[in-house]
Amino acid sequence: MITVEQVDYVLAGSPNTPTRVLDRLARAAECRVRKQAAENPSTSAEALIRLAADWNVGVVAAAALNPSLPRQILEELTRHDSLEVRYAIADGPAVPVSVLLRLADDENPYISQRAMQTICEQALRG
Repeated sequence: MITVEQVDYVLAGSPNTPTRVLDRLARAAECRVRKQAAENPSTSAEALIRLAADWNVGVVAAAALNPSLPRQILEELTRHDSLEVRYAIADGPAVPVSVLLRLADDENPYISQRAMQTICEQALRG
């Protein structure tokens, strides 16, 4: 039997799901549904801002990598307490170089090294 949570999970991950539905799913009780909504390129900036402040770091990291997240919020997330969030941003292939340069100075050597490696990878891709 298919549950409501399973349907919500599939809808949250579909790029064809209407924005208003994604906005509702971004408030779901289930973390994996919110994470799917955070990853969806069709999710609104407003919903992504809310997801970037989620209590679950996996949801925050997913929102950080969504290209629709306002850049100011992404820059704020480079100072997030969670290593997982900062590392996800440092590893993001589409993260702007100016944001990666902030993380290249991170106090954690794994994050700073990953940010520098991502900058190099982006330069090689052109």
